[in-house]
Amino acid sequence: MRDAGAGQRVALLGGGGSPVGRELAEQLIARGIRVHSADARALRVRSVANHVVPDATDPGFLPAIARLVRRHLIDIVIPLNTVALQQVSAGRSLLGTDVDVVVPGAGPAAIMHDRLLVSAKLWSHGVTIPNFAVPSDLPDVDAALRLMAGEFVLRARFVTDRRTATLVRTSGDLDWSTLDDNSLVQQFVAGAAYAVIVHRPPNGGRRLTVVLEKTIRADGEVVTSRVAGDRRVEEVERVAQATVRALGLTGPAEVMLRSSSDGTPIVLDVTAGFGPHSPLVPELVDVVLESHAQHGNLTERLTDGGGGTGGSSLRHARGQR
Repeated sequence: MRDAGAGQRVALLGGGGSPVGRELAEQLIARGIRVHSADARALRVRSVANHVVPDATDPGFLPAIARLVRRHLIDIVIPLNTVALQQVSAGRSLLGTDVDVVVPGAGPAAIMHDRLLVSAKLWSHGVTIPNFAVPSDLPDVDAALRLMAGEFVLRARFVTDRRTATLVRTSGDLDWSTLDDNSLVQQFVAGAAYAVIVHRPPNGGRRLTVVLEKTIRADGEVVTSRVAGDRRVEEVERVAQATVRALGLTGPAEVMLRSSSDGTPIVLDVTAGFGPHSPLVPELVDVVLESHAQHGNLTERLTDGGGGTGGSSLRHARGQR
């Protein structure tokens, strides 16, 4: 389906009122695409048509997206947070057959909001990840410190727009009695930090993998820059690609890793869709648009590759692979 005016493509950013949404909107507009944003928050970008809709957790979110698709002749929908991605993936048929959706399919999308399930899935597929558990697996902070080799990061188990974490090194750093299983305990990994932008085409098309390294300058500012060419970076790239395959993800994704003291890349977090560092790789937009222009609806072509998560999360925390 194309815009009735001049054959112009029309994109709808679901959950677009975010920093990534602003950057992506500007990149799409620069490529001659008309952009609409649907979010509980208005997207402050010139030339973007803003539509305030219920939050992605609300039952009214998906029907509102479907109405916007019909009303504004949208031909490509791009969810920009994990909950919106999950909703659009599961309810893809509600949007009609004439619209492309940039999602990996309902199976892979179903777990991406839950870092515990993502960790278990990666562990079951042999991807190297930090030791992990939920607070109910452990009696107290001292037990967590022992299991996590002396220090761990306490993170939100469920993905939100906020990416906060607390580093715990002593029993006095944390009151264990205040925690519930909305948190994830993850062993701290020191070493070089990377964000890898990946595009895995569902059914042919162009692949893309770009490795970004994060370094801290003397003044404390974090600098993110592209790196390529040596064996260390090639191994980071290989592990990122294995990660998206293990999760069954297609289309764009972002993998956060650290390189351990022996050089082993360890996966810390994964974002399905356009991640926080994707604006630094503008060619990702071109690859996604090219892929959809060639193949039409690219949603449920590849399904969840299986691999259970049976047993408690503590069992998965017994050691890294």
